[in-house]
This record gives sequence, structure tokens and C-alpha cells, in this order.
Amino acid sequence: MISADTFKFITYDLSRQLRPNTVHLLVVPDALWGHYVYENLKFWLKKASPEQEALTAEQGKAFAAAQTSRAAFQLSTAAGDYPIYWFSDWETLPYDQYTPHPDLISERLRVLAELPTCPQGIVVVSAAALSQRLCPQTHLDKYGIHVRTGDHLPRQQFIQRLLQAGYQHNALIKEKGEYAARGALLDIFPMGAQAPIRLEWFDDEIEHIRTFDLQTQFTLSKLRQISILPSHELDLSDAGRVCFRQSARRLLGDKVEKSGVYESISAGRTPQGLEYYLPLFFDETATLFDYLPPHTMRIEMPLPVAELEQHADYCRKRYARLHSMREHALLAPEQLWQSEEETIAALSALPALALRTHAKAIVFSGKSDERQAQWQEQIARDQPMCLHFAGNGLREQEFERLQKAHLPAVLVEHWQANDAAAAQRQLIVSPLQYSFAAEGCLHLAESDTHSGSHLPNLRENKQKNAGELIQSLQDLSIGAPVVHIDHGVGRYLGLERFGDEELIAIEYAKNAKLFVAVGDVDLISKYSGSAPENAPLHELGGKVWQQIKRKIKQNVNDTAAELLAVYAAREAAQGRSIAIDTAAMQQLADSFTYEETPDQLAAIDAVLEDLARERPMDRIICGDVGFGKTEVAIRAAYAAVLAGQQVVLIAPTTLLADQHYHHFADRFADTALTIDSISRFKSTAEQKAALAALKEGRTDIIIGTHRLLQSDVAFARLGLVIIDEEQRFGVRHKEKLKSLRADVNLLTLTATPIPRTLNLALTGLRDLSIIATPPGGRQSVQIIISDWDLATIEEACERELARGGQIFFLHNDVASIERIARSLQELLPESRIAIAHGQMRERELENVMQAFYNRHYDILVATTIIESGIDIPNANTIIINHADRLGLAQLHQLRGRVGRSHHQAYAYLITPPLSTLNKDTQRRLDAFTTLDSLGAGFLLASQDLEIRGAGEILGDEQSGQIQQIGMSYYLDLLDRATAALKAGQSLSIEDDEDSRKAEIELDEPALLPADYVRDPQERLSIYQQLARAKDDAGIAAVEMTLIDRFGHLPPAAKYLIQRSRLKHRALSIGIERMAFEGQKIAIAFRQEAAINPDRLFAKMQSAPHIYRMTGPSSLTLQDGSSLNLGERLQHIEQFIDDISLKPKHVSPA
Repeated sequence: MISADTFKFITYDLSRQLRPNTVHLLVVPDALWGHYVYENLKFWLKKASPEQEALTAEQGKAFAAAQTSRAAFQLSTAAGDYPIYWFSDWETLPYDQYTPHPDLISERLRVLAELPTCPQGIVVVSAAALSQRLCPQTHLDKYGIHVRTGDHLPRQQFIQRLLQAGYQHNALIKEKGEYAARGALLDIFPMGAQAPIRLEWFDDEIEHIRTFDLQTQFTLSKLRQISILPSHELDLSDAGRVCFRQSARRLLGDKVEKSGVYESISAGRTPQGLEYYLPLFFDETATLFDYLPPHTMRIEMPLPVAELEQHADYCRKRYARLHSMREHALLAPEQLWQSEEETIAALSALPALALRTHAKAIVFSGKSDERQAQWQEQIARDQPMCLHFAGNGLREQEFERLQKAHLPAVLVEHWQANDAAAAQRQLIVSPLQYSFAAEGCLHLAESDTHSGSHLPNLRENKQKNAGELIQSLQDLSIGAPVVHIDHGVGRYLGLERFGDEELIAIEYAKNAKLFVAVGDVDLISKYSGSAPENAPLHELGGKVWQQIKRKIKQNVNDTAAELLAVYAAREAAQGRSIAIDTAAMQQLADSFTYEETPDQLAAIDAVLEDLARERPMDRIICGDVGFGKTEVAIRAAYAAVLAGQQVVLIAPTTLLADQHYHHFADRFADTALTIDSISRFKSTAEQKAALAALKEGRTDIIIGTHRLLQSDVAFARLGLVIIDEEQRFGVRHKEKLKSLRADVNLLTLTATPIPRTLNLALTGLRDLSIIATPPGGRQSVQIIISDWDLATIEEACERELARGGQIFFLHNDVASIERIARSLQELLPESRIAIAHGQMRERELENVMQAFYNRHYDILVATTIIESGIDIPNANTIIINHADRLGLAQLHQLRGRVGRSHHQAYAYLITPPLSTLNKDTQRRLDAFTTLDSLGAGFLLASQDLEIRGAGEILGDEQSGQIQQIGMSYYLDLLDRATAALKAGQSLSIEDDEDSRKAEIELDEPALLPADYVRDPQERLSIYQQLARAKDDAGIAAVEMTLIDRFGHLPPAAKYLIQRSRLKHRALSIGIERMAFEGQKIAIAFRQEAAINPDRLFAKMQSAPHIYRMTGPSSLTLQDGSSLNLGERLQHIEQFIDDISLKPKHVSPA
């Protein structure tokens, strides 16, 4: 086993010891380390300026002068003289039916095309990819296309060559591997290219070749010639398909002719997952060793024997489990990968390059605050150093801190050991995650100040807070109802600029307008509680709002008291604490072949913490279909079983339960766990045997439908109940589940919680984790609403079938489903169509679904039985007939049936004319089409909460109160009332909430300029984030995000950040108003101001020319004319800290 420590600093050492005229081969354990090493090598070898990194004229001339077709492919994008290649595996599980992402295939093909003639460079490869059998070099030569302007080549002949090279036609190209032809123009996105290409013909002569922007369609540059790689590593030409059929019959027997994949290839289709049939397309295959040039040396390190053995063992287990499920039509592992012995022998035969070690680790230890202190100690040292940051935001914050501390520092774009700045502290954005010292210079990685893993998910995002998502103003549209805590419900009119201020405009009854400073955006919340058209519209300055608010404040104190009683009862409930086996859990996590998203990791941590507590867990995991909820359940189940408890997973449908059973069996294949299932797919005798084993304690995990809720089901030691798709269970089933909840841990999985469940979570009666970060490469589903139109349906089906995909056609009426299927068959006579619905016999339904899964059918006409859990990777179009009859949750679940691969997926909603639908249906469809982004399930649930009402938690009046003031403001009042009761007080009915206001007037603009953040809704959202930040760290996080997303802060944005910090301080000590007027600052305090009068008087006595009282509760501060606004703001911040009764604010380092 290669130690991970080997790769922490190897990139620095390698960058200092590269040999000329040599290709260096570096083998890494897995893709995670591969990406890290690749990015760091690019950083250490980056010497050119950004302008020089672009394609230069000299590179273009070199390309034009290439003498061979293979050399023509070599157009390195790496900086300097050393191209750096990362040869990844397909990033799918062995025998997956998913096709790798086009960008990944593109990069693999580029590497294979360039390597044989590469004069010098670095190749980073994982152990698994090194053992893969690849297409032969002749494949790239045979289907590579090389053309230049002036060539005589008929356009139709060029298209035929593209088709033989595997390119697919599309009306508009969207991704690599596609082409679009119209008139004399042809657009193509070649594999290995950075931008799409547009060719223009004059008769049969190629007149122009240009690159263009995919979004704007504008020309980027003109080219004299291009070389186009094949679109796949497979030979998808007519000859390649013949070879596939012959090889399949020879290796798998004649029975393979009846398999779905064989039928698809024979019919000219290209289904997903063909990569694991690659050897069948060629007479012989190659490996990466065949592509390496003669002057290749491997970097000397321990050989990856353990990694290869682990990969081979996993492939054999996957093959053993899936071979029978996939009609015995899978190739054996030895036909797809070299043996461990062959790979090690080939690797050992390469000459080795031993590296001298320059880098010495700088170790940080302890918790984050201890690491931060150690970081500051290192920075204070008087020697050359380079500080490495993941983004510009962190870098600029540290640069400002160093300036305040009077420590020399400079911002640099790339590190140079001999640069003049080397004597100072260089601050740089880089991928470095581990600190080290080398050759007299310290390299300090900011990530070392954080405890935990150093290899972060690049899609990292903060864990979502349910209340914040509900209250966010991000999606607020013009005309939407909003609530101002002083004036009631009005209608949002947008942002308006008045002089140096940007203001929020709200319209009230009788056309009255209110303008709110963006600094006071926290006084505004989004109204949600009923349909927007039914939301009240109050009079500005009227008494109705004050009366409503007063009455609800009276009631909310009682609700809060009841909530606290429920909280106390819940905390007092006795459960069974689980001792988490950390080592075993880590081993299970390591076997997860995908990269967890940050939200997923946070949910797993929360669940394990719940299980370790003595009170029973009651947690909801809310995440879109395919976002990783099941993996959270798997980790929880394993922790419970390791503690000696039994686990039951209950799903709403037989098909979903069966899929869960196979998924759990696959994940726990390497463990001694006993997993069983109960469903109508099993005979009565099989069910009795399973229940007996469960009762006797011989089964660890049981998976099934509501059958497991019946009275004859008994457990020996039940500890964890997992409910999937909770919204699908009826009231009777939920009452049975409640009886299990007393001392048993409960984990609920859902994409769209029902309004009552969401309401319980928002008020804290049930815990909630939101998984809103999509897996890498996932695209949102494109939604099309249409009347019943045969031409539209035909076009939708033909588009999907042309790319080798399959289609769900949902028709939720068993009586007419066969008629619909006949109509589709007449419309698409070449298509293979099947029917599935809940009234079919168990075995018949199972056979239909299995046949569709194995691609014997192109279109499945089904009822909502497909709503839950059916995972068909090759199906990426769904057509929903009478979509107006389905709820938001159902529509979202059905949309989740497609879009599980990198392909653009489509959801067609067939409805009557929209004008004939009632308002609730129109709102439902509008919400569904508006919230079409990835991870929108939770927000759709909140929309459903508005449309259907919140349901009751404790009292009959709650829903009416929410309708009067909106969910956001109601939750805010409930939070404040609960906090007050915990402090032994109550929410004051007379409280006019002035304590939440502090007016700060600067004599300079403090806003986000429109040319800095162009989208008004984005600006509004950022204003809200600043207003809701609870401390300096929260404000610093918003500042960092702004810099990372939009670039360096302009002066107005810097003043906005500083004003937010100042307002937070002002609120903390009771300042009512602060105005910057020329050279003085006027300050007005509240009566209950939390200041230290002794410190204030001491300042006034020591500097009477600066500090002067102007009233019983006001003073002025004369700060002189030599200071700029930024310095004056820092001065007043320090003044507030000095006179405060509370602990001083500590700015984040």
C-alpha cells in the first residue's frame, strides 16, 4: 500500500528535478489523490503569464508544421515546456450502466492522442486506470479527421466521417461529441478541444474554420486547420458494430443475441454503459504502457500492489453479483483489466527516477483555534515564506490583517523562488493543502488551520439551514408579498438607486410606497403562508398591522411554552445510545467509490451524533433524487448493526424495496451482515422463513414495504427504523410507525417533505438535514409544458432514441393505458413499447421492469408506480400525461426518474390549455417550472406548504396566524419567544422591536455597485446575508464569497462590509443612530445602552477635543481630516469595543 504521505509534497520535489526529453510517469492510489497531484503540478510548473498561457502564434505555427497526423493532435494546454496529463479512469463503478462524462472521455482521448509523440512531460495515472484495457492506437489514427481551409471535401462526406467517428447530431450542440449542420455551416465540439468549431463551405470547399463561444455563438478565433479526435474510445462505426457482434457471440455464446445491449448495438443505437464492453469492438486491445513513448521513466516509489489487488477484488465481486442480473452478458474482469501481475511487471520494466527530498512537513495539530495560533507563530517568523489560500477572498482578508499588523506582505499570482518578493510574505491562490519548508522558504497552507480532512470536495458549500432557505429573498420576484416588521404586508417593487444609496421599494395599500435602506433588509421577510394573491395588503401607518402583531405576540408566547415542554419531553425520552465503531465506519466510508458532497457528509455526521445520544433519533434527510440520501441510511444502518441492533428499512413500493435490497447487498458485500427482504416478489414460504430469521435475530437488516408494519412481524432487537419516501405513506401506516418511535431511532428519507413534516422540522420538533449539493457533472432537467400534441411527443421520443436512450411515458389511468400505448406504437412503429401498472401480477411486473432495465424496451408506458426509486440510468426523457392532476411532490419525484447521468434530461408536462386550469394548479406548475435547479426539492416543499397550508403543530390558531403575518415572520417571533422563555423572560407584547435597529449614515456610498454584482436579486440576497450575519466571522464569510465570485471589492462594497460590522457593534451596545458628518461623527445611544460609563468618561477627560457630550444620551467624535473613511470606520469600531460592557469583538484572522 502506497502511503498517502508520499503524495503530500512529491509535486514540489518533482517540479525541481524534472529531466529534459523525458516523460515522467507518476502512479497514484486513487482519483482523489490524482486530482490533487495534477492540480499541484500545474501550480508549481506555472511560469507563464495568463496571456502567455493562451494559444500563442508560435504554438499555432508549430501545430501547422506537424508532420504526422498524430503529432497534429499535440497542442498542449499546460504552461511552460512540460505538458502535464491526468489520465483518469472512467469514474464509474465497474460494470455501471452510466456513460462517463464527455469531458472525461475527451481528456482521456487527448492524452492517448498526444502521448506517443510527446517529447517530455508528466503523466499522472491511478492504479486502476493503469490496468485498464484500452482502444488500440490504430483507432485514433483511423477515425481522426484532419482538415484545413481550402480542402476539397463535400460537406455530406465530412458528416459521414463524423458519424463513423461516433459523433451525434443535435439541432444545437451542447457538449463534446456532438455536431449540428445547417445550410453551408457545420458546428462541432471535438473531443479534446477547449471550444467548439464552426466550419463553413463554399460548394465543396472548406472556406472558413473558426472557434466560437457556445453561449453567445460569437467567433473567438480563426484557424487554418483542425484535427478531430473520435468521439469515443469505442469503435461505433458500422465495422466496429460488426466486430462487437462477432466478439460477443464468440466470448459470451449465442445466447447473448437475446440480450438488450446486443439488440441495441445491432439496431444502430448507442446505449449508456458500453465502455465495459470495449474489448468487443476491437480485434485486440492496448494498455497505457503501449501509448508511452520510449523515453518514459516512472517516479520511484513503492509499487501499487495493494491498490491493484483491492481494485481487482472489487471488480470480481461486482461481476459475480451483476452477471446474472444482466442476462449473463457481462465480460469477465480479466477481459477488461490486466491482472495485477501483468501491470506490476510492465511498470517494473520502466526505468525509475529516484527523487531527492527537499520538502519537510510543517505539522499543525489540535483544534482549529490551536492551529490558528500555530499558523500565526509561523507567519511571525523572519524568513521568506509563501502563504497558500484556496481562494481570493481568504487571501485578501489575510493580506488586510498583515497590513494592520505592519508585517510586510505582497499579493502574487505565481510563486517564484528567486523573485524579489521572496524576501517578503507572498500570498498566493493555490491548491496546496499541506504546509512544508523547502530550500529556505516556508510554504504555509491556510487549510492547515482547519482540523479534519485536507482533501475537500471542490463543490463545497455550507450546510443548508432550513429556516434560512425558507426566509431567503434570493428568488423574490417583483410584485411578491413581503413583510416589514413595522408596517406589515406589502408588495416588493425591486431595488431603486437614490443618490448614494440603494433602497428596497415596497408598495402598500392605496399606492403608498415605502423605501427601506439595504442595511435594514433584516426588517423584511418573504411572505409565505397562503397564495400570493390571497396575501393581505396593509395600509402604511395603519393600525390593523399593529393590532395583528400584538395579538399574535400574545399567542406566540403560549405556543413557545408548549414547544419548550415538548422539547423537554423529547430530551427526557430514554433511548439506547450507540457506541460508534469509528474504525469500522471509516472502512465503510473508504469503500464508497463516489466522492461525498459536503451536505452529504454533514448529514452523515449529524445522524451518527444522534445515534450516539441517549434520546431516540428523529431526523429527516431531505435531498433530491440521486443526491445520496441512501448512503446516509447505509452509514446509519451499519453503525446500528455494529452495536448489535437490527435495522428495518420500509419503502412505499415493492420495486423500490427490491432496489434498496440490491443496493444494500452491494454496499455490504465485504461484511458479515445478513440482509433480507420482504415483498410480494417473494413466495409465502420465503416470507415466512425471512420473518422467522428476523424474530430469532439471525437477520441484521430487513428491507420491505408496509408489509413489515403488520402485527405478525417481530424483531429480536430492533434499534433503527428507516422510512424512505415518507410522503407516500398513509395515516394508518404513520400511526403504526409512531408506535415504533418511543425508544427506537427513526430516520426519514424524502425529496419533498409534506407540509406538516416540514412545519415540524422548521419548529424544531423533528431534526432536519438538507442535501442540496448535486453530485459532480449532474445537469438540471429541462422542463417543457405542452398541450397534447403528437408532433411534440414524436420529437421528444426521437431525440432520446437517437442517442440510444429510453423513455418513461406516464399515464396514470389503468383503464386507458393500453389505448395510449397503441397510439404511441402507431406514432413510433420502430419502437419497442411495454406497459407497467400496479394491477399487474407481481412476477409479470417484475419481468417487465427487468426487461426495461436490460434495454429490451425503448418506451415504458406506466402509472405512478414508477414514482419511487426506479433507477434506469439509460432513461433520460419522461413524458407526463395530465401533469395538472399531480401534486408538486409527485411531479418532483417523477422528474427525478431521469437526469441521473451527465446527459441533458427532459421532462415533458402534457396538460390541457393553461388558461383552463384553476389557480392552484397554475401555481403548482409555475412553481415546478421555476424551481427547476438541482436541489430544489426542499424549496418545492416550502412552495407546497404555501399552497396547501402549514398544518397544525400544537394549536388550532397557528395556521391562521401564519396566513396573517407569513411563515418567515412567524418563525422569527417563535424563535425569539422561545429564547426569551429560556432566559426566564417572555416576548414583550409592547416591544416595538427598535432594539433590532441601528441607523448608520456614512458620507460615502455603501452598496454593491450594479457593474460589480449585476443581478438585482443577487444583490438583494447578499444584502440579506450581511444583515443576518450574527458576528464578524459571518460578515467575513460574506466578504470572502463576494471576492471569490465577483473579484476585488470596489470602494462602495468595502464600505458596505465595514458598515455591516459597525452596525453589528452598534446594536450590541445600544447605539440608536450614528452619522458621519464632515470631520465629526454624531452618536445617539438608547436609554438601556450597554456601555461602561467609566471608560467613556476616561476617554472624554483624556481627549476632550475628540470626545464631547451633546446631550444626555448623545456625543460627537471629532476624528480629524487626515483619515479616510476606511480608517475612520476602524477608529469608531475600536471606540465601541473600548466602551462596551460586553467582550470585545475579535476579527477573524
